[in-house]
Amino acid sequence: GGNVGLQPAGAGVSCGSGISSGLGSGEVGVPWKFAKDIEDEALQALVAEVLDNEEVDLRDAVQAFNTLSQEEREQVTLSEADYKKLPRGDRATIRNDVSNWSAWSPPYPASSIVSLADLGTEGAGGPIVSPSPRRYFQFMIEFFSDDFEAATGVGGLSFDVLPSPFAKELIAEIGPRSAALGEKTDFTYAVRSKFRSGQDRGFNRLRIATPLRVERVGVVRIQPPEGDVLEADFSGAVLDELPVVRGDFAVVEVADDAFAIEFPTVGEDDAELRVSFENAVLRFGTTFSGQVFNTASEGQLGQSVVAGNAADLGEGDPDTQALGTPFEGNLSVKVPISGELLINVRAQPSAFTPNGDGVNDRAELQYDLTNVGRPTPLRVVIFDLAGRPVRNLYDALDQSGRFARLWDGRDDAGQLVPPGNYVFSVALDAKTGQARAVAAVVVVY
Repeated sequence: GGNVGLQPAGAGVSCGSGISSGLGSGEVGVPWKFAKDIEDEALQALVAEVLDNEEVDLRDAVQAFNTLSQEEREQVTLSEADYKKLPRGDRATIRNDVSNWSAWSPPYPASSIVSLADLGTEGAGGPIVSPSPRRYFQFMIEFFSDDFEAATGVGGLSFDVLPSPFAKELIAEIGPRSAALGEKTDFTYAVRSKFRSGQDRGFNRLRIATPLRVERVGVVRIQPPEGDVLEADFSGAVLDELPVVRGDFAVVEVADDAFAIEFPTVGEDDAELRVSFENAVLRFGTTFSGQVFNTASEGQLGQSVVAGNAADLGEGDPDTQALGTPFEGNLSVKVPISGELLINVRAQPSAFTPNGDGVNDRAELQYDLTNVGRPTPLRVVIFDLAGRPVRNLYDALDQSGRFARLWDGRDDAGQLVPPGNYVFSVALDAKTGQARAVAAVVVVY
């Protein structure tokens, strides 16, 4: 959880590190110093005899460099100050360090900005979305102004950190990675974990972000590297009253944008957790991010999973990388890019009786908004069959999602409408174009 403002570009960036010089490798730039510039005798010998030895294949030299400890690498790596002291002929091109740093994150939303009073509140602001756990991260704040005489600034920055990770590494993937637009799809979510003996605490809760509210959870399975499989089946369970418990497993949270399950603690290297559930995707490239927690730990922070090849999900799994390999995109689901921005427009129930008896008194006017990434003006208006507007039900900003607007059978003056057939219109005014869909609803007494 970070408190950031004014278009910050998240953590874990690829800049500043990986400054290279052209030492002993012909035209190829490498990140280490000349041997004569290293104080430690053993490391000096390593550079002279291996890293800068022209008879050693460059790939082997880089491998030897990568196996050094963090402390040893810091002594050997060329700093910016060292780089500037080199003769120009010995300077290689400055490159981003893509081995040790992630790419820049997308800009953080304005919702990450908090008041000064909440700056030190745990969980305030927005989650850091770059890969974790990491010892270091970088952040950037960009300022924009349309007024030459106007200026702005940052009042303060606060970062919540996890003192000790739950796992060394959490690789996750979802399958299938393509689905029909707006249709219910059975997904499998897999997490493969790596642990450091005696250091990592393990985890017993997983929270998965979803584009829509989850209505069905299936089998939850833990496959340890050795030993018996642990599993629970939530198929058919009603998720309205929580927790839903099956032995040592439980569904503990179901929200409009996420759900969470608890299970016996996972703490073995290469243990695999699988969760099956049903959901629908309304936007191309929707990402099902995840976080794990240890309920015995204090604080609200979770550890984020990293997209990669977590499991063999059977036919249709396109992964060719080794298990446990990070791979961007493995938590994203594609849908066909369609010109339809409004789908599944309907009234539920299609006929209702607003007579005040508490039964079937209101109708849900439902619609799915697809492939709209930013809040966009949308109106829901109810008309009689003569085309006269009866009720301006909703006029605000929406983006991709599944929505239901309640109508109580009253007009704009608060009076019950006469029984009969009515039409409601859902109209979207997006930058990419306008869209409108209509459906019928019946009022009876």
